[in-house]
Amino acid sequence: MDYLQTRKDVDSDRIGFYGLSMGANRGPVMCGIESRFKTCVLLAGGFPADAQPPEIDGINFAPHAKASLLMMNGRYDFDQSSEMQAKPMFQFWGAREENKRTVLYEAGHLPANLQQVIREILDWLDNRLGPVKAS
Repeated sequence: MDYLQTRKDVDSDRIGFYGLSMGANRGPVMCGIESRFKTCVLLAGGFPADAQPPEIDGINFAPHAKASLLMMNGRYDFDQSSEMQAKPMFQFWGAREENKRTVLYEAGHLPANLQQVIREILDWLDNRLGPVKAS
């Protein structure tokens, strides 16, 4: 983030976090610590099933994450039970309810229709950060 703020070709007021799988599991830590993220997109993530040390446990950071949140998960993800891991992360996230959205796909870890996922992400980012401006 510090580096991006030095770049004249980057609008540092419009930066979002994107995490996939393990990267999504780390979303609460990243967005709980770094307040300059304006939005957060988590795909196929949730709180890890195994106990984590408190200094890296997302449950301790999620309430501090104030960025808007788009969370997308597969209903049949054997690694991330939507009820036990994804749903609590969404509920603990510190943003206001109107700034959070969850999408549950009839899929495993990743939906087969990635075009649908990409469209959801791009629409969310356009809505939260504004459309990309051509240079």
